[in-house]
Amino acid sequence: MQQNRVKLKYIEIENFKSYKGYCKLGPLFGFDAVIGPNGSGKSNFMDAVSFVMGEKTTCLRVRRLSDLIHGASVGRPVSNRAFVTAIFEFSAPSEEGMSQKKFTRSIAGSSSDHKIDNETVSGSTYMRELERLGINVNAKNFLVFQGAVESIAMKNPKELTMLFEEIAGSGALKNDYLRLKSEMNEAEENTNSTYQKKKAIGAERKEAKIEKEEAEKYQKLKDNMADRCVEIQLYRLYHNERAIKEHEEVENKLKDVKKDLGKAQRDFAKVDSSIREKENDIQRLRPEFIKSKERTAHLQKKTEGARKSLKQAEKASKSHQQDIQELERELSDNLKSKEEFDERTRKEIQSQNLDSINREQKSDQDRLDSEMRKKSKLEHDLKTKGSELEEAQKLGCSRDRVYDIQKELDEVANELGDARVDKHEENRRKKKQEIVENFKRLFPGVFDRMINMSQPIHKRYNVAITKQLGRYMEAIVVDCESTARQCIQYLKDQMLEPETFLPLDYIQARPLKVRLRTIENPKGVMLLYDVLRYDPPDIKEAVLFVTNNALVCETP
Repeated sequence: MQQNRVKLKYIEIENFKSYKGYCKLGPLFGFDAVIGPNGSGKSNFMDAVSFVMGEKTTCLRVRRLSDLIHGASVGRPVSNRAFVTAIFEFSAPSEEGMSQKKFTRSIAGSSSDHKIDNETVSGSTYMRELERLGINVNAKNFLVFQGAVESIAMKNPKELTMLFEEIAGSGALKNDYLRLKSEMNEAEENTNSTYQKKKAIGAERKEAKIEKEEAEKYQKLKDNMADRCVEIQLYRLYHNERAIKEHEEVENKLKDVKKDLGKAQRDFAKVDSSIREKENDIQRLRPEFIKSKERTAHLQKKTEGARKSLKQAEKASKSHQQDIQELERELSDNLKSKEEFDERTRKEIQSQNLDSINREQKSDQDRLDSEMRKKSKLEHDLKTKGSELEEAQKLGCSRDRVYDIQKELDEVANELGDARVDKHEENRRKKKQEIVENFKRLFPGVFDRMINMSQPIHKRYNVAITKQLGRYMEAIVVDCESTARQCIQYLKDQMLEPETFLPLDYIQARPLKVRLRTIENPKGVMLLYDVLRYDPPDIKEAVLFVTNNALVCETP
């Protein structure tokens, strides 16, 4: 039970030091002064209060408890017992009025007894009840002895701290405090260690998840590649069958073209023969035409003269009429000859269209020659494949061998295509190398492409390095971000393809996880960084960035 307003009311003393017999002091008030000359017992009164409050013997200016009995200091004790009783008055929150409690500490020989309200208790119970009243002997905060103020003023900060802790009662908890603080520090260290382990495990788990996703992605791509390979083979088979059908169609068309060509050649021969005949007729009739033309002119002149003569001789004799009629018949014949000649001349003019016919013939001949060349090539290919097929059949090969031959033909075609691709890739590589050389010449901070500055320590790591570096294999390493921007501007100005740059002052590479080098199971696991040889050493940050603590192993 907690008490409030505790007050020391009475002190009862019997045979204690200078107090002989029984003596009751009190009632005491809120402020009391003990005065008197030297030797009157002021200090002994303070010792009595200290004694009943549980103070140690050493603080009471004696060596033994029995020395506290009156007269024992001079060897003539008046009794073998002495006691001091302190009567406290207090009020409790649950009670009305004031209550009292008596604390008695007595001396019997060399030992002391403790009583509370005339009931014997142990020393620890006695001190605990005093503490419940707010009296702590160890704190020394309720009795200030002579010289204590000066002693406190002379203490250094450390001693004052110890005093305050003792007064506050925390000094008794020092060992528990140190033990608990040590346990707290240890717990904090364990917590930090556990947190770091958790953080590391989380990072490893994240990396493992990423690696798992990459592995699943790789497997998916691998399965997709297998499906694509099947599709490619089906595509090739489809196009081979289609090519065979087209070849057959071309053969049929070629036969039709041959028929049309034969017919055209026959028609051409007929037309050519007709043209030659017409030319011969023209050459044959040309002298007659000239003569007829001259004769016609002569006859026209003669007719004119005859007409004039007729006008002059209209009145001539009828005997001349027969001559005139004969001349008219001759004129009519000449006119008929002229019309025939004009008709032949018109036909000759039409024959000039033979030039266009010749041009069409030449065009047809060119197309025919082209078809003949295609036919020859197809016949040669067909003959070659037929020879290979016959050879395979002669050797007793199965249909699979024929398919293998076809596959080998496809591979040869692919190799030819790859050779063209390699040539294109070589030109592209030379162009990219020229770009890097221009960068080196224009900007001092340019190193080179990553693939040119790093090589595996053994060729068996080529696939792993290619897989990990990916798009960074062709990346250009530069010293800083500004150099990279200058290079990018140069590419834009020259309208060149974009490039990937790795500025050493800009990229953020993960620290190398050295503990991964200690992996023993499975065997052969190494950091990709350790199997990569690079030069110059200045590009270490870029190598760490692209390898990214990746691991390489001997088997999947």
